[in-house]
Amino acid sequence: MPYTTNTQVGAETAWSPSLTFAMPTPIAAHDTITVDAQLGALPAQTLPEDMTDVWVSVWNLEITSEHWNPLRLYDQFYLASFDKDSALVFPALEYDTDYVDPGIYHHKVKSIELLFTGKDGNGDFVEYSYECDQVVNPQPILTTAVYDLSATPELVLDRTTAQVGEGVGFTGMNLLAAAPANPRATASVTIGGRAVGTVEVDDSGSVQGTVVVPAGLAGTVEVRVANGPRSASALLSVSPAGGGAGGVDVNDPSTWHPNAQSGAVDHVATLKVAAKKIRSGKKLKLGGAGFAPGEAVIIKARGGKGRGARSFNKVVYANAAGSIKTNLRLKGAARGKWRVTAIGVTSGHGGKAVFSVR
Repeated sequence: MPYTTNTQVGAETAWSPSLTFAMPTPIAAHDTITVDAQLGALPAQTLPEDMTDVWVSVWNLEITSEHWNPLRLYDQFYLASFDKDSALVFPALEYDTDYVDPGIYHHKVKSIELLFTGKDGNGDFVEYSYECDQVVNPQPILTTAVYDLSATPELVLDRTTAQVGEGVGFTGMNLLAAAPANPRATASVTIGGRAVGTVEVDDSGSVQGTVVVPAGLAGTVEVRVANGPRSASALLSVSPAGGGAGGVDVNDPSTWHPNAQSGAVDHVATLKVAAKKIRSGKKLKLGGAGFAPGEAVIIKARGGKGRGARSFNKVVYANAAGSIKTNLRLKGAARGKWRVTAIGVTSGHGGKAVFSVR
């Protein structure tokens, strides 16, 4: 936007300013907040000449996110004189804004534009500008959570029908009953009134995960996620396992993956025990990863010699990340060497570990 016809002086120059960006998190929806930003100094000899009667304008430092309204920080300041051999320090930028919609927002630098106008040594008008746009895939510089305690809780399922033993993905929103705190709140998940797990509520009030439909359910059932007085539900149509492709019933081994039926361990998953030696009657702590999200995992322990129990079985369910964590009570276990396996009934992924009972 030239104010007059200018003669170019010098050529293009590169400047890579640092940026300090501060924004509160978490914040309540509709609350006015102040965003602060500080540009690094313009290095000496970036502009080719001294100037007087200078106006420096930061037209826009634009920060974008998933929110519909980008942040556009602006400032303008005056310099009686500008020395090209000295660094130029910018004043801090402030911007007051608010967020209407709850969510997690990842802020990325979109662009910046600066304009320097003034007079040269002859008293003639001169103008310089600096413009820079974002790279193709910018990285977030800050993440902010926005919550709304008055918003209506919602629950969305990734499917409307499922069979017993199948995993159902869910996303819940606006489930905070109070302002976010540390540790975070947890919400309980039920299917048809049966407890099937818990999930952490993030600072925006959202939850996400996968749960497995328990045996014994049929017809239209309610899936509910609840955090104290805040809850949301959705309807799910459940059919018995084996009623269609992919049906798995944890109570019917004939519907399991061949690996789970035979006990074959393909080592796609991992299984670890907390202690290699344990006393009979104590709890064996187990942890594993690499299973399908939400699937049933069959745990079998075999071993020992002489008197005492020589086998234990248990069914657990993998979380949304495909991990398991549980205890196996070795009541009356025979002493000696033992082997424990964990195999997913849907994926067939398995892992094994060894331990001994004293």
